[in-house]
Amino acid sequence: MSEADVIKRYFDLSGKVAVVTGGSRGLGLEMARAFAWAGADVVIASRKMPDLDLWHTERLKSEFQADKASADTTFEEYLQVESRLFKEVRRKVVERVPKTAGYRLYRYFPNGLNNPLSFEHNWNRSYELIRIRSNRKVPKVPKV
Repeated sequence: MSEADVIKRYFDLSGKVAVVTGGSRGLGLEMARAFAWAGADVVIASRKMPDLDLWHTERLKSEFQADKASADTTFEEYLQVESRLFKEVRRKVVERVPKTAGYRLYRYFPNGLNNPLSFEHNWNRSYELIRIRSNRKVPKVPKV
C-alpha cells in the first residue's frame, strides 16, 4: 500500500479545496502534499517563491524546435529527436535528482508516485493515433 493510499484511507478529502498559507516550502509544503494525496484540490499561498529545482534550470540540447522542421520531416524523425530528448533528460535530471523523501512526489524521482516511467503506459511520449496513407503532398504553409 502506497503512502498516498494510507493517507487517503484515513483522510479522504476528495472534492474539497485546501488553502495552505506558507505552502511553498517546509511544513507548509508537506501539508500541501498530504492534502493533495488525500484527494483535495490544493491552493498554495506564499510570500516566498520556492527554490528552483534541477529540472527548472537544466538546459537541454535535444529539444524539438518546430521552426527547424520542414513539411518533409517525418513522424519517425520526430520520434528520434524525442528519444534523444528523453535520454538527455534522464542523464541530466532524473539521475541527478536527490534521492531524499522530500522529492518522492516529483515526476523525476526514480520510481516516484508521479514518475511517468512508473506508470503502466508512459503517456508523455508521442503517439500516432491514426495513420492515413495517401499520395497527397501536405501543402506548405506560407510564412507570415
